[in-house]
Formats: sequence, structure tokens, C-alpha cells
Amino acid sequence: MNCVQFESAIEALRTGAPGAAVCDQFRAHARSCPSCATRFGPYLKTKCSEITDFLCDYFDGNLQGDTRQVFDFHINACPECRCYLDSYALTVRRTRELSVASEPAPQRLIDAILAARRAQSN
Repeated sequence: MNCVQFESAIEALRTGAPGAAVCDQFRAHARSCPSCATRFGPYLKTKCSEITDFLCDYFDGNLQGDTRQVFDFHINACPECRCYLDSYALTVRRTRELSVASEPAPQRLIDAILAARRAQSN
């Protein structure tokens, strides 16, 4: 990967084109090219293991500015993290669906439970 390809791929990923390349390719180029490493360093320093640190803020809408750009870049560049994010999002969505209050228990059931507990304590 040369500098022109590197910059083009970085820009594609920054604008949301997923799967344009893999993070390891970017890091390899940055290690061999000090100019690109300086210009795009923040986008290349984040490791997969660090992405999970941002998930709560991401889903709460609290990931802002440069942190959000770096997060989005990594998610677009890394298929494994994209898959993890999608799985996490599904889990969050289903958990929220389950936490929606259902109809209250019928009073008859509540009364029966309370009567049974009173009978046990006597």
C-alpha cells in the first residue's frame, strides 16, 4: 500500500465506507511511513480491545468529537469489531424490548400469593 492508496482508503473509511481495508494494513503502512503516521495517527492507534470501552457512550449517544470519529473509523475498518458492534446492538435492543413494562399481575393472583405466604408463616 502506498501513501496515495493509504490516504484514499482512510478517507473512504472516514466517510463511512465499511470494509475498504483492514486495520492491520493501515498500521503496517503507518509503521513504514512517518508522514502518514503523523497525519492519521489518532485513527490508527485505537486497538480492537479498546473499542469495547466506548460502547456504552456510543449507544447512549454520548460519544462526541474526535473520539466519535476515531470510533466510527475503526468500526468501518475492522470487520470483527463491526460484527461485535452489531451483536451488541442486537443485545441492547432486545434487552430494552424485554424491559418494557407488561400488564400488571391480576389482583386475584397477588391475593393468592399473599394468602399462601401468610399460611406458610403460621
